[in-house]
Amino acid sequence: LRRDSSRMERVVHVSRLVAGDTHWLRPGNQVWNDLAADVLQFDTGLAEFTAELPVNEQAARALGICGLTENLTSIAVLAFGRFSLHRNHSEWQWAIEAAEQQLPVWFSAQQLLSAKIVSNEPVRRILSVENETSFLDLIEAYKSDRQIILVYTAGHANRAVVALLKLLATAYPNAEFVHQGDLDLFGVRILGSLVERTGVSIRPMFMD
Repeated sequence: LRRDSSRMERVVHVSRLVAGDTHWLRPGNQVWNDLAADVLQFDTGLAEFTAELPVNEQAARALGICGLTENLTSIAVLAFGRFSLHRNHSEWQWAIEAAEQQLPVWFSAQQLLSAKIVSNEPVRRILSVENETSFLDLIEAYKSDRQIILVYTAGHANRAVVALLKLLATAYPNAEFVHQGDLDLFGVRILGSLVERTGVSIRPMFMD
């Protein structure tokens, strides 16, 4: 999971692979809590992020960001733009339809697996946004701009965010990738993590 920053696995599959049964690793059990503690000790930026959450949510959020989740549909990403998602011979145009009404759409990790993004419109900029209020403000500002895609990272990005940004980089190799985040150490760490995990050159916007 650490080698592939967009890979996601359900807890039951990992438990069965490692121990031969689905009960060895379960959300909230000792193995789950020990693994989360190790992850948080290893990743100080992630530890700072989860420290703001209730104690009973810290382990689940930490392991979810690392790609281990109880249900893949629980990992999702909110995006705005005129693009379609192709997967298993199906084409989903939810984002296009929603964008015409100035609305973002949610994509689950499951929907992004083995998918690709297609658009008939040129895209010049892909903007990731750490804060939800700023994300919604930017939708209002760019609602008529057909050449921009907005992605909400919700702080320290989960695997669905990483997967979507990778898909967008493949679909739009000439687009400019920029990020708006908080002007503090944690905000800089979030941007650094995005660059490292996506392999995309993402430029800070209004963060200098």
